Amino acid sequence: MLRFFRPEYESLTDEELLQRYRDSGRMPWLSELYGRYASSVYGMCLKYLHNEQAAEDAAMAVFEQLVEKTRQHDIRQFRSWLHTLAKNHCLMQLRRAGQQREQAAAPDFMQSADFMHLPTEGADGDEKQHWLKICLKGLQEAQRACVSAFYLEGYTYKEIAAYRGEPLGKIRSHIQNGRRNLRICIEEKQQLE
Repeated sequence: MLRFFRPEYESLTDEELLQRYRDSGRMPWLSELYGRYASSVYGMCLKYLHNEQAAEDAAMAVFEQLVEKTRQHDIRQFRSWLHTLAKNHCLMQLRRAGQQREQAAAPDFMQSADFMHLPTEGADGDEKQHWLKICLKGLQEAQRACVSAFYLEGYTYKEIAAYRGEPLGKIRSHIQNGRRNLRICIEEKQQLE
């Protein structure tokens, strides 16, 4: 590695590194800046998530968020701003995990006035889960991925669109078509019983 081409990061303040990243868009500036606090971000994530792997994943996700968020926000104190970002990320993870537990605990987790009413009345919870798993496998890949992310993992339409790199309308269509196809599949399974 040609170290003599490497800028002297150590002598720069957080604010100078941040400004150089904003001006150039070059990742080494942001990597150096994040590297200064990566262990404390990991520690904070571990404190909230109580799981080493989840904390590592969260710390990496926080770094990925920096790429855009550092360009969007007026950051005066990078260290405190970064810790707030990490804390909020962890709290969102915990919220999603809580939603997943609630959905898993509810026998009709996909039933809602706003969404679809699955035709599974009279069936026990295990039977519903069995039908749902079989019918999910039968969906097209995009529908299956979007329905699973939205209902089972608790992601929003916007988050799914960003992850998949597709327009919001396309995600909405995948979920609506997936719900409809699930309903049809489950109805067919019930009639065969």
